[in-house]
Amino acid sequence: RTKQSLNVIFSDFPSLYQTAPTKLLIITDFGEETDDEVTCLLADRLNSFPDSQCQVKFLFTTKSDRYATQKDASGRWGGAKENVASIYEKNDFLAWFDSEGDEDRIILQIGPVHEPVDKETDEHLWTWRPQLEQNYSYVVVGVFSPVAALNVAGDAMDSAKHLMQQASDKLVVDTIAGAGAFKFSAAALNELFPRKYPWKDDYGSIQEHVCKIGWRNSVGRADPFPAGKAVAHLVSKPSADGTTFEGGANYMTALKIHEDLGGD
Repeated sequence: RTKQSLNVIFSDFPSLYQTAPTKLLIITDFGEETDDEVTCLLADRLNSFPDSQCQVKFLFTTKSDRYATQKDASGRWGGAKENVASIYEKNDFLAWFDSEGDEDRIILQIGPVHEPVDKETDEHLWTWRPQLEQNYSYVVVGVFSPVAALNVAGDAMDSAKHLMQQASDKLVVDTIAGAGAFKFSAAALNELFPRKYPWKDDYGSIQEHVCKIGWRNSVGRADPFPAGKAVAHLVSKPSADGTTFEGGANYMTALKIHEDLGGD
């Protein structure tokens, strides 16, 4: 439960993709925020690194009506669209992953696989329970208890448990409510994803996407009318005893930005 453990893992990054032939299948809700997007774009580069023995493919859990848009976004931001498929549509990614060979196999789940339930019958309307014959390791971001994380919560828990039960090795990554995650910075993004155009003309870039989502998550999504509604949650403090919260969920984010910019 420390960020140092992640630093140790990534201190010898080439060993992650040069040591042995590896098939890496990433399950992601690409298009919902920014973490999955940057992660997938970087992971896709493992396919083309010199001396890389790692093959990476992505199963998008994005809803069917938004899948084509998000796949196009991945390609526009530098990802290889041929390495992307929808979990809801027929594809050969599981056959590729489960084919015989000496490769190590890893399923990395960074997005939930929702299996909606009929409210009247309490039965799943759709399930995703792949039956894999080859041994594989399962890595999921988000703890199952005491409070289940988004990737394994609610109607996404059964599919995650299925993947875990079938796996020969399991690893649950506790992000400590974000405290263990690496931080975004404009400098890092610009280094990793060089802009093709001047900033003012670089619409649709991954940098712009990160900025837009960061702004949305900082100032909230409230309707600006009636007047003041959209900013009330930024200035409303927690209660005096600290047991309840009078403001909105974005208050601490806005406060942190205020303090980092030198505010009292």
